[in-house]
This record gives sequence, C-alpha cells and structure tokens, in this order.
Amino acid sequence: MSESMTVTVGLDVHARSVRLAAVRADALLDERTFPYDEAQIERALCRWPGVRCCYEAGPTGFGLYRHLVGRGFDCQVVAPGLVPQRPGDRIKTDPRDARKLARLYAGGLLEPIYVPSPELEAARDLVRAREDARLDRMRDRQRLSKFCLRHGRLLPTSAWTLTRRTWLGQQQFEQAAQQLTLETYLHAVDLVDHRIQALERAIRETAEQGPCGGCWWRGCAACAESTPTPRWRWSPRSATLPASRVRKS
Repeated sequence: MSESMTVTVGLDVHARSVRLAAVRADALLDERTFPYDEAQIERALCRWPGVRCCYEAGPTGFGLYRHLVGRGFDCQVVAPGLVPQRPGDRIKTDPRDARKLARLYAGGLLEPIYVPSPELEAARDLVRAREDARLDRMRDRQRLSKFCLRHGRLLPTSAWTLTRRTWLGQQQFEQAAQQLTLETYLHAVDLVDHRIQALERAIRETAEQGPCGGCWWRGCAACAESTPTPRWRWSPRSATLPASRVRKS
C-alpha cells in the first residue's frame, strides 16, 4: 500500500478515555472518543487495513501498545518531549492532540521509543519501589532525628548504624505522649528498613533469573543479539542511586 493511501491514527490516551483521529494524506477521515477499552479500540482500527497508529508515552503504560501489537497492528509509542511544538501553540485539547499525533506520524516526524518487555518492566517497577522506599526512609529518619534534637538528645555516631539504633531503643521520656511519639517514629524507620531489605533481595533474585541464568543482566553477547533490552548489573550501591542516574551498561 502506498504511503498516500495509508491511514494513520493518532491516539490521545487517558486513564478513562481515548481520543482517536484518523488521517489519510491531508484528509481527516474520522475522529471520536472511546472509553479506555482495548478491544473497542481494536475494533475501530480494523476499519482500515494496514493502519498505522501511535500514542504518547504516559502514566497508562504500555498495555494498549502490547494489545495492539499482539493483534498484528503497526503501533508505536512516542516520547511526549520529542513531539514538535509550534511556537505559541499552548492550547491542548484531546481532539487537537490526537489530530496532531496522526499528522506528524504520517509525515514521519515522530520518533518511536523503546518499549520494554514485560519482564524488564517488572524489574524496573522493583527498582522504582526500592527508590520510593529509600526516600521514605530518608524522611522517616529525619523526622526521628529532629524529634530527638527538639528534646536535647543528640544522636550518637555520624551514620545510622546498629549503635544508633540500640541507643534510640533505650531512650525514655517522662511524658507518655512523647514516648509514644518516639516509638511511632522508630517503628516507621524499622518498617521501611525491612521493606528495603525485601526489595533488594527481590531485585537481586530478578537479576539472577535472566534468560541466560543471570548473564542477561551482565552484558551477555548472546542476550545482546537476541533482545535489545538494556542490561543491568545489580549492586547495593546502584540501589541507592535515583532511577534517573542508573545508566545502561
């Protein structure tokens, strides 16, 4: 099918709705809004044989992409930050966004992004959960240390060691309300420590269960040829870094 006859569809995807715009060359063929239902969107796309479609990456993830690709559709996910913007064009509505995606994609002006495999996405979720837990621990520790400081109790040692934890467990306050406050803060720190330990074990196990017994995560040449997924090396230090600073090997 020639490029001039190919139907290109832009999808503006939200949590509860999807706006569809279909174009052929410069002509707008159809546009409508659907509830977020993958089967209903699939039926709408079946009207145009050889259709090409795209949508922006966002909080809804890659479920729609995987569904459409699994049904044989040519679907791509594009990065919102790489969609060309005209100066002064600040009006954003679902119909405008869908038409814009369709026309830009038909003109070859959109670059698709890499969509991770379900296994890699699950591993990423683990790393994100670990990072969230690290931030929670930082906040919980700060609350506890500030509480102690307000009552003239300076924490021993310069780091959160076993010595400091033992010292905190030995603190007693005359007021029952303050004692309960200390125990609440301390319990929160203990809980988040256990969360991080469990997540680190899960990340380590996931890293060792790659397609080639763990080497997928360490730059195996065979895995590099069979799949374009990024390869990661697990280490306790990398788990303490923000997700945006962990680089591909």
